[in-house]
Order: sequence, then C-alpha cells, then structure tokens
Amino acid sequence: MKKTLVMTVAALMAALSMYAQTDLTFTTRQIPVNRGGEEDGTVSLRFYDDMPSVAYISVADFQQLMLPGTTVGVSKTGEGAYTLAGPYANATVNITTDQFSSEDFMAFTNMMDLVQEGMDNVYLDGSPFIRYRSQELSPASATVTFDFKKYGIDLRGDDSAVFFPLSTLSDLYSDLYYHIAAYNGEKVIVVTDNENADIVRLDKESTVSVLNSESRAADMASFSYSELCFVIDHFYGMRGANPCHRDI
Repeated sequence: MKKTLVMTVAALMAALSMYAQTDLTFTTRQIPVNRGGEEDGTVSLRFYDDMPSVAYISVADFQQLMLPGTTVGVSKTGEGAYTLAGPYANATVNITTDQFSSEDFMAFTNMMDLVQEGMDNVYLDGSPFIRYRSQELSPASATVTFDFKKYGIDLRGDDSAVFFPLSTLSDLYSDLYYHIAAYNGEKVIVVTDNENADIVRLDKESTVSVLNSESRAADMASFSYSELCFVIDHFYGMRGANPCHRDI
C-alpha cells in the first residue's frame, strides 16, 4: 500500500510539473517605447509569475519594434515546436528543449534595412558616405543553433506566439550599427544608430536609477548572469580563450 501511494504521488507531481510548463501564469503590460530619444507608442511585454522581474516579448513584436513595417510569422508545428518566418529568412524554436536554430541566422536577424534599403547584415562604420554594393560569403550560409537550456534561459510560447526574454532577443539581433533594445523598468529604449548608441543619454533619469541601484531581485540577478554567460560564449572571442569564459 505504501509503495502504491509513493508511486501515485510521484505521478501526480510529474503531471503537475508538465501542467506548469505549458500553462504558466503571467501579467501583460503595455510599456512606453523611447526610440532614438523620441517617445514612440508602447509595446506589449510579459512578466511571468515565476520570473516577475524579467521582461519577455514575442518574437513578432520584437521584429516590429526593431524594424517597423516587418513582422515574423509564427506556426506551431508540434508540441513545443515552432517555425518562425522572418522577412529575410526562417528559424525554428523548441520551447521544450529551449533551442533556437536558423539556416541563415544573419538574414533572420538582419536590421540593416534601417540604414540602407536591401543592405545585408554586414559591418558598417556609420559614415554616411559609405555604402555597400554587395557581399559574398563562403559558405553562403551556415546553420546556427543556440542551446538556451544550457544557460537556464527559458523560452516560452502559446498557440500563436513564441516569447524570449527581451534582453536575449536584443543580443541575438544586435549588430555593429548598435541596433539594440533594453527595458529599464519603466520604458523600452530602442537604439537606432551609431550616433545615439549611448543608451543612458536616451533616457537618463530612469536608466541611471537602475544603474545606481545597490540590489537586484533574485530572478533578475540569476537571469542577468545566465545571459552574460551566453553572450560571452557565443559573441565574444574564441570559445575557451576568453578570460570570462566558464563551463556551464
């Protein structure tokens, strides 16, 4: 009888765990947007009850936030699996394994159309008189896969949308023209070009208050460290050679 009871409780806990993963509760807030120093409407952010300090955004909303007039189509292809159709390339996401993959990552995250119509995602030093005519890559494209579960970064979704932490998507999309976005607790600040790359200057009062804070919520501190490790491992220097590298 005791053995049967233990097995029943274990099965119930497993069922509750599965339920929690697919039915997380959250609060949706409309957050003001500061785009390049100018107020520009609002954007919808999610704050999940298990990570209330970490702002999540749908991939489609982030695409529209960073490159107005474009969007990402989302198709649910299976349990936890999605296809993302961007304006220039596609990607896949699995919120069960917390993996993102694209056969043309540069094209999927390309925002250089803001600088020059039709420009590929390449280096540009910001000089207004410099423009690229074309580029050749060898190989033409390469599949890129990010394993966010390794870093404890949760990807989430529902029947029609996929949600990443805003900071994570900003790091994936960031380029050498400083197209980035950040949430400072009051506003989403969008950096649009080299000239306004100083995110503090765009909204000094609320941003400085965050920087001067002597403490952080536990969920934000944990996420920020995980995100830092992910960025260093994938976007800074050679893996294993960077002094900030660590194995997770």
